Amino acid sequence: MAEVDGEPVTFASNVTSAPDGTVWFTTSTSRWDLEHHVGDLFEHSATGRLVRRDPDGTVTTVLSGLGFANGLVLAPDGSHLLVAETSRYRVLRHWLTGPRAGSTEPLVEGLPGFPDNVSLGSDGLLWVAIAAPRNALLDRLLPLPGVLRLALWNVPERVRPRATPIAWVMAFDPADGRRVHDLRSTEAGYGFVTAVAERDGTVVVAGLHEDDLAVLEPLDRN
Repeated sequence: MAEVDGEPVTFASNVTSAPDGTVWFTTSTSRWDLEHHVGDLFEHSATGRLVRRDPDGTVTTVLSGLGFANGLVLAPDGSHLLVAETSRYRVLRHWLTGPRAGSTEPLVEGLPGFPDNVSLGSDGLLWVAIAAPRNALLDRLLPLPGVLRLALWNVPERVRPRATPIAWVMAFDPADGRRVHDLRSTEAGYGFVTAVAERDGTVVVAGLHEDDLAVLEPLDRN
């Protein structure tokens, strides 16, 4: 699939499906590829999308203008989707059923880092991989025109904003966005965590630039 609604699918990111065969997926940006994804964070172009593929093969853009759309999960009852917006430091809830069907609202805002993949744990919580802490320089540049932010791409790599190496995940109550867990570790230099899964109190993470999985300390279930 090269295009959806006339826009290129340059960077398809996450996918989830329903029992009836409906598939939803996110595209992070239509301007940058995976290798150069930080260009989108510098530019803050907000060309991410949430896309639906119906069982008959019809493909439709559900949401556009998302800030690096990333992690995606479907609620167990099928009532809504949860979508991570990496460059806006938040998780959105998009309603699929009920009186609010078709509407979108923030579930979690003002995250202290860049949310990446998300998952629902056996504990019923929404687990969010935090790829890196927020960068003060990028935050200061956000109000500026995109061309000025993108100028960062042309400066030597040694002086560009860098991700702090940290293994970091957070967990939230999917009903109201209340933070339940904030787990961080700087041991062994493991960092840029882009995926997380929880099962019976054990939290496993993976990093885009790592060759191994890492297991965080088991959670106290009492």
